[in-house]
Formats: sequence, structure tokens, C-alpha cells
Amino acid sequence: MNLRGLNTVAAAVPARGAGVPVGEGPRISVLVLLIITLGLFGLFFTRRTDMATTPYVNAQNQAIVHGTVTVHEVQSPGPGWVVVYRSDNGVVGELIGFTPVPVGRSQAIIVPVNASRATPVMYVILHRDLGTPRLFEYPGADEPVVVNGVVIMDQFQVTGILDDPIVPPPLGTEPTPDPLPTIPTTEIQSVTVLDQPLVAETVTVERVVAHQRSWVTIHADENGEPGMILGAEGVMPGETRNIVIPLNVYDMTPMLHAVLYADLGTPGAFEIPGADLPVVVNGQLVTDTFFVTGGLPLMLPAGGNALSLALPHASQTRSQPIPAAATATTVYNSR
Repeated sequence: MNLRGLNTVAAAVPARGAGVPVGEGPRISVLVLLIITLGLFGLFFTRRTDMATTPYVNAQNQAIVHGTVTVHEVQSPGPGWVVVYRSDNGVVGELIGFTPVPVGRSQAIIVPVNASRATPVMYVILHRDLGTPRLFEYPGADEPVVVNGVVIMDQFQVTGILDDPIVPPPLGTEPTPDPLPTIPTTEIQSVTVLDQPLVAETVTVERVVAHQRSWVTIHADENGEPGMILGAEGVMPGETRNIVIPLNVYDMTPMLHAVLYADLGTPGAFEIPGADLPVVVNGQLVTDTFFVTGGLPLMLPAGGNALSLALPHASQTRSQPIPAAATATTVYNSR
């Protein structure tokens, strides 16, 4: 390089005392680069955090098993509810089940549902728990979670209903005889159940005598009479012992009623209200009353009355109270 070239390079370099201390140029460049890097990282981290905390529901196609469905994953912005709805001509219809979820991410949430009201396609919607904690209030305070005008929900297909109490035989065939020994059908139909604690949201009916395919239903108490149906299990003709029945614990009362219904409609389909009617012997319902001695839900009031949860289409969502004995259709009389 000639002298003229060296002078050109020297002119481009600030002289000592010209406003930039010796050695500060690289430091300033590193500082600017560090600020830019931290800003980009903060923006990226903020976006990732927002993505991680955005509410969502993920449900997968599945069978209803033991009256429950499983929601794969939920991200809730606060304490809330996972609520299952049936389909009504391709839109969200009747509410058939719900369960609480905590704030944050939850997986494999088991939701009890009314399997008899299931449809081939069903919906899961995330609701907030904004009213009384752990008391489902909808319509009311516990509204669905909405983000940017969109309800947080998912849909899934029901691939089957497993562990049905009774499977109807194929058309054109005779029903398979009950493999268990049965008592003579001349014995009066009856239901026997003892006082017991609630175990895993189930109760056990000790013994049932039925003259045909039937249902053992468990009712909440309503002023000393059978009220809302909390659960049911099918039985075959004859004697059946130790029938375990899952219950809707959110509407429980300390005193419950077990009532026998005849399966008069589609075999194995729980049609109440509908074709399946309460069994009446000598003008009296076939029923037994018992007390739950432990394991009651924490939200159950001390007074012993069932919680009144307002649900959409309440007349359909909840099973109707049993007819009074004086007006019940007589299915069987004692022989």
C-alpha cells in the first residue's frame, strides 16, 4: 500500500481525544448487540408463554366406558369446568356431564356423563368457575371461556358404549339365558340395599328379584320420596346380588332410594322417562331406602338436600322424578 492509501485509512480512524475513548468502539458494539439479542429473546419467550397459557381443550374420539368420557388435555386460565354436551343437529345441544378442573394444564380428565343421552358426535366446552367455588352454576356465573370472541371447545366422535349392563341379542335370535341360577319367578319382586359409604362414586345394591329384564335406579331424596335419578344398572330376570351402580354425586342426598324399573322398551336402552316404567306390586313401588354413611362430596350441604344445579334444558338434562305410587303404571302384581 502506498503512502496515499495509508493516509486514507488513517483519516477514517478517529484521533485520540476526538470524542471516542480508545478501546470504547468495540464495547459499544457488543452492548448494542446484547440489547438487541435480549429484546429478541424476550419477544420470543413472551410469545411462547402466551402460547403455553392460551386456554384450549383437546378431546379425542373414544368410547363411553362405565358412563364416563376422558378429555385428553385442557389448559384453563383459572379454576373451571370441563363440560360435555351432546349434538343437536350439528350444533351444541343438551349438557350431559361435567367435572371441575384446576388452573393450568390438566391431562386425562375423566368426566361422568349420561350415556343414555349420548350422540355420535359430542362437544367439550371449557367453563370458568366464577361463582361459588366447585358449585357448577350454569346458566349463571360459570360461563364458557371465550378468547377473541371464540368459545374454547372441541368435538369428538363416540365410537361405542362399553360395559353396557345388558346387550340385546341380534334380531331373530332368542335371548341368551342368564348363566346364573335364578329363583322361581313366583317370588315377589324386591330390592334390598343396606346403609353404606360411597365408594369411588358408587353404591352397591345387595339383592334384586326381577321377573324380566329390569333396571335398578338410585334416586336422590325429595321430602322422603324418590326424586332425581342419580344412576342405574341393568339386571336380568331372577335374582341378582351385589349390583354396583355409579352415581352422579353432585346431586346426592344422604338418604337415597333404590327403585326397580321394568325394561319394556328397547332391550338394554335406559328409557326413563319413556317406555321403561317403575315396577308396582300390590299398589306399591318396588323400592328400598338407605343412608350414605360416608364419602359424600364436600359440596353437599349439611342440611342433606340435593344441590340445585341449573343446567341448560334442565327438563331433559336431568332424569325426571319417579311417578308417585298412586299414579305409577302397574307392571307386575304379586302372584
